[in-house]
Amino acid sequence: LLAAPVIDAFVFGNDTIKGTFVMRMLFLPSYLNYYFFDFFKDQPLYFAESHFFGMFVDYPFHRSIGYIIAEKYLNVSDMNANNGIIGDGFMNLGYLGVGINIMIVTLVFQFFNSLKTDARYLGIFFVMIFLFLSIPMLTMFVTSGLWLLFLMGMSFMRTKEVKADWKSVEGG
Repeated sequence: LLAAPVIDAFVFGNDTIKGTFVMRMLFLPSYLNYYFFDFFKDQPLYFAESHFFGMFVDYPFHRSIGYIIAEKYLNVSDMNANNGIIGDGFMNLGYLGVGINIMIVTLVFQFFNSLKTDARYLGIFFVMIFLFLSIPMLTMFVTSGLWLLFLMGMSFMRTKEVKADWKSVEGG
């Protein structure tokens, strides 16, 4: 990631790698979190944007929150400035929501750590971290397949135990 700006400048002559990877993974989530905190500092939504919770709480806006944030702070009307667990938690329950989302992510990683997952599947967890930075928590479970990853982790992603052949160990 540190070499991306150098490669962009001297090899490609543009900001493709820096803009795609470095900025999106490291800086944009923090940038959007600030906007979410500013926009919802006095008015949490209480999960009103969710289809399920929307049956119990009225949604006060005419568009999705991501589009409203992009329009208000970035002056772009056709962009969805979605954000991950920090902005989503604050949007729905304030600082309590941020704490709850962090605890949920901690439990998810503790669960997978307890499974002793085979190293061949570590790339999946890299993608999962990126998704936690980019997708609201409820969406992560419902449509991003986190529940499927739980099932896969419990079934075939575990490290295989190597059984020792005692005859070869004893030399006989």
